[in-house]
Amino acid sequence: MTALWRHVTVSPIALWILIGDLPLATFFSAISDFNPYVFLITGAPAEGAIVWIAVTAFRAQMRRGQMRNLLHDALGENGEVPADVALDGFPDIPLCVSKKWLYCARAKDIDAQRLDQIAWAYGESFMLRPWAQLAIWNRTATANVLPLRKADITPALERIRQAAPWLPVGYNTAMKETWNADHRDFLALIDGYRHTGRIFDAPWAGRGVARVAAHGRSNVFLDNIDRTESREQNRLTKRWKDDGL
Repeated sequence: MTALWRHVTVSPIALWILIGDLPLATFFSAISDFNPYVFLITGAPAEGAIVWIAVTAFRAQMRRGQMRNLLHDALGENGEVPADVALDGFPDIPLCVSKKWLYCARAKDIDAQRLDQIAWAYGESFMLRPWAQLAIWNRTATANVLPLRKADITPALERIRQAAPWLPVGYNTAMKETWNADHRDFLALIDGYRHTGRIFDAPWAGRGVARVAAHGRSNVFLDNIDRTESREQNRLTKRWKDDGL
């Protein structure tokens, strides 16, 4: 233990983390982005693991600063200021929304979309995989896909709901069928909610997350999930038709 502490104290970055100057959210974000168990596999000493985690967290902190600078530039290009968006957790949760724009943080840039051109947003969670993504559909039926952690799906979607309550946010098969079969009517319905400022509350509206199978070989477990989802789709679509919508 003495040797370990001596190794940590001679590393300014590691000491910086231990005394708490680095934001805790950034530290855990850095840990989740990488796999420290590699040190158990390679037999690297615990001291090296601590220094590696410290360097990783330092790099994450540098990225936070870079992304905030990029967001500041993107806001300026759209005539907005940082006060127009909620910056809590950004860019660990790589999405923030103003009254008119939605900003998505990518690896090296900020992607801005006008809110009034978005038609539907929901999360996609990959089955048996640790990652997820947001699908943000615009009025021309083109999706902007934003990778993020599974834990960040709910807060990211909630940001969109708060900024644009008239927008459908969430997934179910009835929503998917409506989008695919009656695209023009779907957009007209959304416009009605947006112009009146009402919360999108159609009785068939979804608030769930889409389960997406990652590319790879099928297995009995995934086949069973597919059959269950098919039965759920038939049930929801029948309810939607029964409601005359």
